[in-house]
Amino acid sequence: MFALFQDLRYAARQLWKDRTVAIVVVLTIALGIGVNTAVFSILNGFQRALPVKAPEQIE
Repeated sequence: MFALFQDLRYAARQLWKDRTVAIVVVLTIALGIGVNTAVFSILNGFQRALPVKAPEQIE
């Protein structure tokens, strides 16, 4: 556990030194989270049942 804490501190120091890399890392993570959320929402919408009593009668 201590090694993980040291690694996180080292990563934070490296990102603090080079702001360009920090911006790229933050934007990459934000883009990944956004795409993941969008895909999940689309697939979740496909899996939900239609909000009608008799969906087989819809034309």
